[in-house]
Amino acid sequence: MDITVVINQVLMLFFPIIIGYIILKKGVVDKVFVKNLSAFIYNVALPCSIITALQADFNRDILVKGMILVFISAFTMIFLFFCGKGVAKLLKTEGDMKNTVIYSLMFSNFTFMGYPVAQAFMGDMGLILATMYSLPIYVFVQSWGVALMDSDGKHKFKKSYILNPPLISAALGLVLFLTGLRFPTAVGGTIKSLGSMTTPLAMVLAGLIIASEPLKKAFVNWKIYVIAALRLAILPLAVFYITKTLGLHIDICRVSAIITMMPVAANVVVTAAAYGKDSSEPARAVMLTTLLSVITIPLVGLLLF
Repeated sequence: MDITVVINQVLMLFFPIIIGYIILKKGVVDKVFVKNLSAFIYNVALPCSIITALQADFNRDILVKGMILVFISAFTMIFLFFCGKGVAKLLKTEGDMKNTVIYSLMFSNFTFMGYPVAQAFMGDMGLILATMYSLPIYVFVQSWGVALMDSDGKHKFKKSYILNPPLISAALGLVLFLTGLRFPTAVGGTIKSLGSMTTPLAMVLAGLIIASEPLKKAFVNWKIYVIAALRLAILPLAVFYITKTLGLHIDICRVSAIITMMPVAANVVVTAAAYGKDSSEPARAVMLTTLLSVITIPLVGLLLF
């Protein structure tokens, strides 16, 4: 991809982040709005964007790539888990912080930021492939991820962990893609219109999250810088070059790296708090990696394209 295109796409993602930061700091919206906006994106806009992206004519090549991506994603999760355990040991972390390190390196913000960035860099094809790549992550994050934060082992798996709007919409979209069925014009148009909100609103949400805590709090723990370097640059480049060495199609390599190079998943904070764990360090990891991703996304993107 041309460097100018990459820079322009990233700037289009960056400016809404600034807007989100400003409107919260100026009191235009409050923290309740952040929660509500997150719920709207997750339950409405994002599912609509996934369905819209999958409204393409059946293509055997896309299906094959998608099936490969599912396997690559699952193996990548296992790879990142062991990387997280190794890093946690090297950093001599214990308890909640140890689990935070592992969780942060395993799970990126693959929906709110990963999907829009994949679409920005690779068009609708990028969103389709990113959706397929993320299918195993939905299962891992709601099972393995919760287990990491629930060290007491009392957590029981619930249907809601995998029967969520984005995953359901991905399944529905795949059915429509494979069968060629389409919604009536009015319904399809509404879904497309709502889906088009995902990218700008997701970036505004990132700005709101950054503005929710004093920036100086994100810079006090040097171990979070290690997480940031691995999460935003080292691990995604490792995934990219490993998959490329295996001779996989370049689109598969790029999508795998794009999802991996996103900031730490924001739900690490929610999960930690839900199980009575310390959520301050997870919040700082999310804030710092989201802030630095504004710089790392275009830089790593240049290496990928």
